[in-house]
This record gives sequence, C-alpha cells and structure tokens, in this order.
Amino acid sequence: MEVSVPRSHVELSLEERKILGRLLHHKTRVAAIAHVLSGHRSTIYREIRCNWWHDAEVPQADGYRSLTAQKLAADRRDRKLIRHPDLLEAVVDRFKTGWSPEEIAGRMNAEPGSTHHLCQPRTLGVKLCLLPDSPAMARPHKPEHELRKVWDELHVPPAERAKVTATAVAAGHCLAAPAA
Repeated sequence: MEVSVPRSHVELSLEERKILGRLLHHKTRVAAIAHVLSGHRSTIYREIRCNWWHDAEVPQADGYRSLTAQKLAADRRDRKLIRHPDLLEAVVDRFKTGWSPEEIAGRMNAEPGSTHHLCQPRTLGVKLCLLPDSPAMARPHKPEHELRKVWDELHVPPAERAKVTATAVAAGHCLAAPAA
C-alpha cells in the first residue's frame, strides 16, 4: 500500500475508506491504519465512530462498510443548511442584502463564538443560487442556457448538478433547476 501525502482537510476519500475497511477487517491497530493513510489516529477513530454501520435486526452485520460510510458522510455534508435552520436564516439574510458566498463564509468562520464555522463558499453559492428570492434563482421561465451559466460560474461539475438540485428541491429551496 502506498502512503499518501499529509493534508489539512481530514475527510477521507472512497479509496481511503476502502483501505480502512480492509484494515479493520484484518483487525489492524488504529495507529497503524493512521500511519498507512497519513492521517491522525483521532481522524480514523472519528471516521469509524461516525460511519460505523449498526443493524438492529441483524447485529452480526454491524461493522464498517466503505460504501455505506461514503454515503453517510456525503449525506451529512449535503444537509448542513437543512439541519441548521438558524444557519440557513443567517445565510439567506446576508445573501439577500448583497453579500457574496465568499463574504458570508468568511464572516461566519471568523466570528468569535459562531456555531456556524466551516461554511464553504462554493456550497453556499450553489445552494443559495437556488433560493426562491435570489437574483440567480432557477425559475421555470428562465432559458436553460442562462441556468447553465449559473452552474458554470459556480464551477459545479455536471455530475454534481443533479444531486445539488435534488437536495435543494427536497429542502424547498428552489422551484426548478437544470438537470445538466
């Protein structure tokens, strides 16, 4: 196995989760797993704790499953504005007064005592462009090429557009949006 380069962002990739799953299956110590993945033990422990699969009906099926862990992590990441209504309200208020996603994220990350740390401008931009009152709102009467421009300006890959749209529609953040 190849040791990866240390990084500041501690979220594991699917490939790293697969390695973690195999090593856990072979009962490898967490410190050794952390060394292989070039991460800290606490990162590995947190990954295991947050993404461990529990099955009440079949307790023998409990364990760490890399694909399930990837889905659980993605679901948590996607719902930040949905899970925190106060965060959504603060973001929408600032967005409506003309703040950019970068300004909103920067201020929220810098505010002392803020519970809304680690807001990412790209995520805010994508989700907020879909809010009904935003200038870049995706309305059914807007030509599709204009809607694609919004996505392109936010540098959202086509593969993520449908996922973001589905999340925003499910949360009631937009009326309609382009699929591609």
